[in-house]
Formats: sequence, C-alpha cells, structure tokens
Amino acid sequence: MAKYRDVIGGCLFFIFAAVYYNMAFGIRQFAAGSGMVDSQFMPKVYGIILMILSAIQVLQGVYHIKKGETEADEGSGLTVAEQIFSFITSFLLLIIYVALLDSVGFIIMSALFITCMTMLLSTKEQRSGKKLMKVVAISVAFSVVVYLIFVQGFGLTLPDGILVF
Repeated sequence: MAKYRDVIGGCLFFIFAAVYYNMAFGIRQFAAGSGMVDSQFMPKVYGIILMILSAIQVLQGVYHIKKGETEADEGSGLTVAEQIFSFITSFLLLIIYVALLDSVGFIIMSALFITCMTMLLSTKEQRSGKKLMKVVAISVAFSVVVYLIFVQGFGLTLPDGILVF
C-alpha cells in the first residue's frame, strides 16, 4: 500500500482541486482594471495549478511503481504523532487566519500565518532567532507586496482590518 501513496494522494488531491476549480465559478464577479482579471481569476488559476501538480504527482507515482522502486524518499523523519500534530496545527492556523482576516486585516494576518507555517514546517535545527527574524521580514514584505499588487494594481479590495490606509 505504501508504494501507491503518491498515486492515491495525487488522485485525491486532483479531485479536491477539480471541486475547488468548479466552486470558483460560483464566486461573485467584480471586474478590476482591464476586465480580464476579476474576482474569479486567481481561484481558477490556483485550481488549474493544483490539478496540474496533482497529475504530475500521479504520473511520478506510476513511474516509480513501474520502475520497481519502493520508497523513493526517506520520509520527513517525523514520527506519526508529530505528523498528525503538524497536520492538525496547520488546519487550525488556517482556520484562525480566515476567522480573523476581516477584523485584523490582510497584511497582519498574512504575515503571522506565513511566519507560523514556516516555523511549524521547519526542522528543529532550522528554528533559531536569526531564522525567525528572516522569516518575519520576508513574510511582512511578501504580505505588503501582495496587498499592493491586488489593491493598487488590480483594484481589488482586501481587508484593511486595524490598519486603515
């Protein structure tokens, strides 16, 4: 069963991506700028990218099975309990992000979410004060740049929250 892990996971994720893509058509349209980019544009792009990546994962899994390779990777080095903890924590962080996005704001919540996820997914050896400062700086810069691109460039509205511009 372990040798089919990539194929099964890729198929399940492809189904998820297809449902996500289909649901993007239900988003109310707000045109921005030239009319090509609207509120459905990025979710559709994400859905297509997820489906492509899922298909690649399935094809790689089939290739490894046909080649006779068993476990292609040595794993993450985490115990099952640590993997479950990481999985549950990731979803909790995502729920908190979405729940507080309107009241706190896109820039602050995105920077906090990126920082927390990066530190959660880093190995124990990679977690240090110096690394944390780099992660915070990059996540804040990324959040501000994305905010400016969508608000100033595309004319879309993102939650300001407690930061009023």
